[in-house]
Amino acid sequence: MPKTAGLYLSRVMGRTLSTRSLPSVFPSWIRLRQPGSSPALLSSPGPGEVLAAIRNPAFSHSHTRVFSSSPVPRFLLTSVNLMPQTAETASYRFNHTMIRVKDPKVSLDFYENVLGMDLIDTHNGGDFTLYFLAYSHQDGKSRGEREAILELTHNHGTENDASFAYHNGNQEPKGFGHLAISVDDLEAACERFEKLGVKFQKRLKDGKMHNIAFILDPDNYWIEVISTKRPQ
Repeated sequence: MPKTAGLYLSRVMGRTLSTRSLPSVFPSWIRLRQPGSSPALLSSPGPGEVLAAIRNPAFSHSHTRVFSSSPVPRFLLTSVNLMPQTAETASYRFNHTMIRVKDPKVSLDFYENVLGMDLIDTHNGGDFTLYFLAYSHQDGKSRGEREAILELTHNHGTENDASFAYHNGNQEPKGFGHLAISVDDLEAACERFEKLGVKFQKRLKDGKMHNIAFILDPDNYWIEVISTKRPQ
């Protein structure tokens, strides 16, 4: 690797190591960086070998090979940022996702009082109303600057139709899957949901995965509940 490529060290499992040597036991992530560059693009040309393509503003292309004494785990190649950031996309952010709700009063009560979100904005479109909810971790930013906003769309009149229901994406034909929130104490959160009478699609002890739960909102959209310390 040319010295000018700028990739000299990688941090693995909290230790600074030469890019020519990786431990045989990999962590759940690895990030290769150089000053002024984007994260590395990793691939696996062969067993025990990682090809890191580095994007550096000063050079159109540079590569280095990182070797391991054991085969490279697949999760290592899929758990990093595989898309180098460009100047054109540097300001992009995931702003919001939208779901349609039947009764905004019921839905807002759930998202504000059960899940603890704040109603940060509304928009009345005449025959529909939009409600924007988010957590307070990004207070001080405008709605356009925030990330991970939930938009609830209410088409006026659906709340008065007893037979009306939205497709939650988890019945045939399947499409949309779920929302997700992370909590510091997963068991305590699920106990609280139980006491509040929240409907569960999957409790912690159900199935094989005992570190995630799924609850249902008033329109039966699935909401995954994960631990901030152990997301999967």
